[in-house]
Amino acid sequence: MKLDSYKKLLALGCFGRKQAEALWRENASKYLDDALKQGLIRRIRKDLYVSVSLETHQPTVNKFEIASRVSPTACVSHHAALEFYGYANQVFYDMTFISQSKVKPFEFDGVSYRQIFSGISEGVSEQNDVRVTDLERSVLDCIDAFEKVCGLEELEACLDMIPSLDEDKLRRYLPLYGKAFLYQKAGYLLEMRQSDLKLSDGFFDFCQKGIASRRYLGKGTALNKRWNLYVKE
Repeated sequence: MKLDSYKKLLALGCFGRKQAEALWRENASKYLDDALKQGLIRRIRKDLYVSVSLETHQPTVNKFEIASRVSPTACVSHHAALEFYGYANQVFYDMTFISQSKVKPFEFDGVSYRQIFSGISEGVSEQNDVRVTDLERSVLDCIDAFEKVCGLEELEACLDMIPSLDEDKLRRYLPLYGKAFLYQKAGYLLEMRQSDLKLSDGFFDFCQKGIASRRYLGKGTALNKRWNLYVKE
């Protein structure tokens, strides 16, 4: 493959077949096959590729960019998003993402990629070529589904690392989930860190208005009457 073609692959980074066809039209299959044989690209999954550095022989993009390119609407989310922002207590080899279309789980370079379904679409941005849920949306997603993504202990450790949260965004996103239980969990977990996260008393009054029946947080046994929630001792 000629140098100018390789430079085009480097510019693409992580790309799909349609992007290759836009560059080389009817010759796209030949260019892709040649690049694969020469080790200039690697196949991540069907119709998804990543360019490879000639110096390091490693993919030229990181796992976050890959996760945000597995579909046209894919976006790094949940614990993976907290890791992207630098607020993960543990580094997982499990990249979670949301997508409007269904994507089968797959593995690449020792990392497992899996789709998590979410009922809201707000709170998505692009940073450093990575589509990712913003911090407030990521926190609420993790609180909503901590059993599936990181566990309660890891979630609390992550929350302890966050310097502040945008209260207006939390107020805007919470009703979109349509889950009374999320108001309870978010109220309880965030109130314990109210001062550190710079949240007002009014925010927790807002959360209290959304709670309903008595629920359990993980394997909680002690009733927190304010949040009508069984929590750990």
